[in-house]
Amino acid sequence: MVEDYYAADLWNQNNEIIKAEVTGSSRCGFMRFTFPKAEEAYFVVEAVKADYPNVTVREEKDGKDDFVYKQGKGFYGTVEVLPENQEIIGYNNDVFSHTISPELKNFKGYFVMQFNKPFKSYGTWSDSILNPNSKKEKGVFTGAYFTFNTNANEIIE
Repeated sequence: MVEDYYAADLWNQNNEIIKAEVTGSSRCGFMRFTFPKAEEAYFVVEAVKADYPNVTVREEKDGKDDFVYKQGKGFYGTVEVLPENQEIIGYNNDVFSHTISPELKNFKGYFVMQFNKPFKSYGTWSDSILNPNSKKEKGVFTGAYFTFNTNANEIIE
């Protein structure tokens, strides 16, 4: 076994296994997922995560129970879906080790995700709002989602 390789079995809502594999270097990562047959195999990209210690969930807003996310550290970012290139791109200013390292005021971590298969559908989300067919989103708790049709044991990279 290579020390920079990790694999895990994930289960979907039908209790079928999705095999996830990850490896990487200091500058990039490579992921491979082996899916069961599915009309819609989902991927979700969390471009900017809520700063969980500073998040308020199910706060009353305008007289109704709603999800409201409060960001305490000022993290923000953007995600863009490029279906013509089979890519997801974006950035955020969250330093993964922000709790143990000095603040980096001008830090931006950029990412590009390329896939070997066209997306069946896609969209973005911000807070708890889904935006089908949307290609770009920015904010403090945001990301993208996309689907593929998959055959049994099909590999998506």
